[in-house]
Formats: sequence, C-alpha cells, structure tokens
Amino acid sequence: MENQTKESNLNAESEKHDEERNEKHDEERNEKHDEERNEKPASNDEGDNINDSQLDELFEDFLKDVESISSNQNIPKETNKLKKEDAEKEINRILSNKNSSPFEILGIHQNINLDIIKNRYRQLSILIHPDKCKLEKANEAFHILNTAYEDLKRDDIKEQYKSVYEVAKKNIVKKLNLKKKKNDINEYLNIEEEEYEITKEIQQLINEECEVLLKKQKEKFEYAQKCKLANLKYVQEKEEERLREELKKEEEQKLWAERRDERVNSWKSYKNENIKNEKEFHLYKNINKKKEERTEEEQEQIKKMSIKSNVENHTYKKRRKN
Repeated sequence: MENQTKESNLNAESEKHDEERNEKHDEERNEKHDEERNEKPASNDEGDNINDSQLDELFEDFLKDVESISSNQNIPKETNKLKKEDAEKEINRILSNKNSSPFEILGIHQNINLDIIKNRYRQLSILIHPDKCKLEKANEAFHILNTAYEDLKRDDIKEQYKSVYEVAKKNIVKKLNLKKKKNDINEYLNIEEEEYEITKEIQQLINEECEVLLKKQKEKFEYAQKCKLANLKYVQEKEEERLREELKKEEEQKLWAERRDERVNSWKSYKNENIKNEKEFHLYKNINKKKEERTEEEQEQIKKMSIKSNVENHTYKKRRKN
C-alpha cells in the first residue's frame, strides 16, 4: 500500500513538471512569434500592397497560432483538487454508484483524457485509502474504486461505453434542442464539426442517459442469454426423451427375442390341447349312442374317460381336504 502511495505521488509530481514545461515552452514560442512580427517592416504607405512572401509568412504565423491553441486545448485540465474533509462525501458517492459505470464511480465523464482518469484515481485512492482514512466504509469504497479503475483500462469496457456515448449525446442534444456553438477557426478553415456548449449540468444528463442505455443494453443481453439457455435446455430435454424412447424400444425387442421359445412352446401346447379336446368332444358325442350301437373301440374309450374322470375327482377332493 505504501509503495502504491509513493508511486502515485511521484506520478503526480512528474505530471506537474510536464505541465509547467509545456506552459513554459508555449510562452517562449509565443514570445518568439511576437518578436518576429515586431521585426517585420510595416508599410509606409496605406496604398502599398502586401507581397506574396509577406502573405505566406502571415498565414504561416496564423497556422502556428492555431496549432498552439489546439495543443493547449489538448493538454488535460486538472480536475478539482480533493481535500481531506471530502473523504466522507466521496465514500458515500462511490458506494451509492457502485452498480453504475466506472466513469460514474470515478466521478468523470467518457469524453476525457486518460491522464485525467489516472490523476483522478490517484487523488481518490490517496483520499480514501484504508491505511490513511479511518472512516467506516473506506475499505469497501476503495475496492469499488480500484475495480472501476481497472475496468477503465480495459479496451472492451471503453468500446462498450463508447458505443452508447454518442447516442446518449444526440438524445440529450435533441431533447434540449441545443444549438451548435459557433467556432470562427472551424468556419475559416471550412471544417465541419458539430460542437455544442456542453455545460457541467448537460454533461451530467449525458452521463445519466449513458447509464440508461447501458442498463437497457445489459437487459437485452441478459434476455438473449436467457432465451439461448432455454433453447439449449429444450433441445437437451428433447434429445434425452428421444434416447429414452430408443432405449425402451431396444429393451422391448430384447425381451421379445428372449421370450420367443416360450411363446413357441405355449403355442404348441395350445394346439395340442385343442386337438385333445376335439378328440374328447367326438368321444362324448358317442355317449348319446345306445350301448348296442357302439363299437368296441368306442366303448373302450368311454370306459377310459370314466376312469380318468373319477381319478381327477378324487384328486380334487383330496386336495380340498388338505
């Protein structure tokens, strides 16, 4: 933790020196341009025309001035300095925005230089670091801040926020009916660039619109994932049902094959029993004949039937007694 704090302080000092060096360089360059313009001879007569070389020099000076203004605009402006008494306010702000975008957690908007993001993180991390800040929820807020900063360094998070930022900006511009800001340099150089007067309040509205769009984007993604999982589950259940049906058919076919011999023997027994019953039926038909009309063979068969019937009755009665 101490190494991180030292590193933060060294980086802040180096950035400060770089800014001072850039400012000094710009001042020297501007002084040099002023001296060069002062050394140029002025026209003695109002009617004298400026020659081509002087016109080229003037235009070159103008472009240098434009470049100087542009470079100064690109230098990241330092965010508001944080004081020790701001710790509790920042902790509460971070905790209240813990489910928001990383930009909201750091308290900055998307359209900003990465150096300012680093500087803002250093300021906040030093302010609410658990080793220095003894407030109750400093540790939780610090971890949320650290996670947000790590997310901001990821390219996919940048692209995700970038994908909705321009849409959010257009929505707010249209909603508030903002007018384009007049820019003389862009007009002179014929540069078509839409610029609006984005105040702190308007930027906050853009940030809030970004949060709304990101939330909708997240909900759509979660819904798509939910539908995808539901479809996969449905396909899986159908496949499992098909496999169960195939397994059931295989078991039935196997059981059918195993009981083939049993069915054949049962059929043979059934046929033999039918043949036997048919013979007995024909014998019983002979009972109605008069005794003197029966042949010896028929009489013998009827006698056997009587004996068999008596045996079966005796066996049945004996079984009943037992």
